Amino acid sequence: MLLFGALVMAVPVVSAQRFPGEWAWNELFEHEGVVFKYIYYKEADAVNDGVVIMLENTNEFAVKYRFKVVFRSQGAEVEAPPAEGVLDPGELKTGQPQGLFWTPFDDGRKIKEVGLRGYKITRIRSPELRSSFMLSNQKKRL
Repeated sequence: MLLFGALVMAVPVVSAQRFPGEWAWNELFEHEGVVFKYIYYKEADAVNDGVVIMLENTNEFAVKYRFKVVFRSQGAEVEAPPAEGVLDPGELKTGQPQGLFWTPFDDGRKIKEVGLRGYKITRIRSPELRSSFMLSNQKKRL
């Protein structure tokens, strides 16, 4: 599956504020109770554009997520390594420490489109499964 949306054409979703700065996030879509939002940063590292993804689990149960982000610019396309993790019920995740921030082009190209590929949300049915996933994920990072 591939979903693309032009960053410059996105319209923010109006909702009740729950945290400072929430108005700045633009909703991409919702899948299996997980809401995908983004912020576009022009010259995020003083030269290159960047994108931050926020994930919000609106379910009453924990989920595993996995997806790839694809960036397009004039004459170029970059697919980031998969983002994966666990979201507890009602949890929000965002930012570089969570693996949800990218500056895909290192030559000053402007991001024209951002999309998600291969997104998958899986319900975690028991605490044992969640612990097992977290341990296997930590091993990959070492």
